[in-house]
Amino acid sequence: MKRLFFTLFFVNAFVLGMFAQTPMGKGAIAGALDFGFSTETEKTGSHEVKSNSFEIAPSFGYLVIDNLMAGLEIGYKNSSYEVPGTSSTTTTTTSIFGVRPFLRYYNMVNEKAGFFGEFGVGFGSGKNEVEFKPTGSGTTITTKKDVSVLDLGLKFGAVYFISNRFAIEAKYGNIGYEAATYEPDGGGEKTEQSGFDINLKMSTLQFGLVLHLH
Repeated sequence: MKRLFFTLFFVNAFVLGMFAQTPMGKGAIAGALDFGFSTETEKTGSHEVKSNSFEIAPSFGYLVIDNLMAGLEIGYKNSSYEVPGTSSTTTTTTSIFGVRPFLRYYNMVNEKAGFFGEFGVGFGSGKNEVEFKPTGSGTTITTKKDVSVLDLGLKFGAVYFISNRFAIEAKYGNIGYEAATYEPDGGGEKTEQSGFDINLKMSTLQFGLVLHLH
């Protein structure tokens, strides 16, 4: 399998009312912008399956008590999968806009370093398009569906404060449940998919830069 992955996670946060001992004090207000891009090519027999995804997700959070943040993420994600076949190539493209309330708990090892777990419940809706393109001559067939998504997931991360104002973060993995409903444009039979997933691929790894203004 050949894999190329790139992800960028940037956080620009301002914090008010911080304790002198740690930047994770009660009353912290944070704003964040997440950005991610990945592309993957997997060889299946004599064919190559290609997938691409792009995601951008600003979020805001408030530390309700020391080390416990409640927040809201607003995101957009676009993903596509190209699966070649003997007689045709199938390309599936999905675009989702959603919101995700979350709780994040920090467990600080000392004043500079710590770990965190983040649990979120996401709600999203968008479009799903499947294109069947013949290998030779023929007519391309495209089907379009409305899609709605519900997901519950747990992520893990680490944080290190390099100064009173700057920190670096990393998030990795996703353990959770996802359910999706597809409804054809113009009416038709709905289809549903759901299941639990433990995703520990390197594509879930994100890095962040955090800025705190006192």
